[in-house]
Amino acid sequence: MSSATRVVIAAVGPYALHGTPMVQACLKTGTHYCDLTGEAQWHRYVIDTFHDEATKKGVLIVPSTGFDAVPSDIGAFVVASEIRKRFGEPCSSVKAYFSGVAGASGGTLASVFNIFSMPSKVLLELQEPFYLNPTETRQIRNSRVSPVERDQLLPAYDSDVQSWTNKWIMAAYNTLIVRRSVALFEELPSDNPVYAKDFKYNEYMLASNIITAIAVTVGLFLFGIMVILSPTRWLIKKFLPEPGQGPSAARRKTHWFRYTFKGYTADKKNSVTAEIRGADPGYDDTAKMISETALCMLQDSEEILRQRKGRGGVLTPATCCGLRLAERINAAEVSVQIK
Repeated sequence: MSSATRVVIAAVGPYALHGTPMVQACLKTGTHYCDLTGEAQWHRYVIDTFHDEATKKGVLIVPSTGFDAVPSDIGAFVVASEIRKRFGEPCSSVKAYFSGVAGASGGTLASVFNIFSMPSKVLLELQEPFYLNPTETRQIRNSRVSPVERDQLLPAYDSDVQSWTNKWIMAAYNTLIVRRSVALFEELPSDNPVYAKDFKYNEYMLASNIITAIAVTVGLFLFGIMVILSPTRWLIKKFLPEPGQGPSAARRKTHWFRYTFKGYTADKKNSVTAEIRGADPGYDDTAKMISETALCMLQDSEEILRQRKGRGGVLTPATCCGLRLAERINAAEVSVQIK
C-alpha cells in the first residue's frame, strides 16, 4: 500500500496495537504518513524508534492530525505568529479554552483502555509535561516545570476569560504536541522566532459556573478511578461503544466545539485572541483535519522539506504544515479566526 502512493492516512487504532507496521512500511518506501493517534506512549515509541531515520530520508511522519491535536497545535501557532507579526517579538505564553458537545468513539475508548492497562512505570512517565519533547531537551524541561504547565486538577476561576474552568481531559495529550512543536522549531533557528525560549502553554475546559466545574471534576475523577482498576474497567467496557462504533449521523449534527486561544507577550501588555470552532469534532471535523493535513503533505511536500533543509522526521501539524494548514481547514469550514 505505501509503495503505491505518496501519502498515507492511517486511521486504525489503537495505534499501540496496530500502528507500527504502517510507519515502518512508509519509511521503507519513502512515503509520507499522518494519523489520528492520541496515545502518548506509542507516539513516544515512534519518536524514539523512527525519528532519526525519517529525518535522514526526508520522510514526513505526522501523528495526531485530527481533533487530537490540530486545533491545539495550529491554534497556538496562529496566535504566536500573529503576535510576532503585530508586535515584533515572540509569544511568551498561550492559554487555550475548550467548550463544546461531542461523543466518544469505540476506537478512542479502546485506546484509552489500552493506555491504562500499561505498567505503572509507563503511566508515571505519561505525567511528564514534556514527555514528547526531543530526547535532548526532554529531561531538562521536565526538571523545571512551571505551575502553569501542570495539568489542571481542581476547578478554578480564570480572570483572563472571566469564567470558571475545570480539567480538560484532552489537555494532557494536546499540550505535549504543542510543546514538541516549540522544541522542534527551536532546532531550526530563525531570526524571527514566533515562540519565546521559555514559552508556556496549557489548556482548560470552560464551565458555566462553579457548580458545573465541580460536577465535571468529580465525574472525571470517578471515571478515571474506574478505568485504572481492572475489574471496573472490564465492567464499564460492557456499556460503551466497541471499536468501529460511534455516534450516529443524527447525533453528530448536535455536536460542536470551540477553542479560544489567548496569547501574550513577555510583559503581558500585548495579547492576541484567536478562535477555532466547528461541528462534530470526533468524526466530521476530524475527517476534514486529517484530510487537509494529508493534502498539504502531498501538494506542499517539496516546500516543506526545503524549509526544513531536506530533513523529515516525526513532526507535528504545526512544524510540518504551519499556517498552510490553518488556511486549509478554514476553507474546509473548520473556522480559524483572529478575534
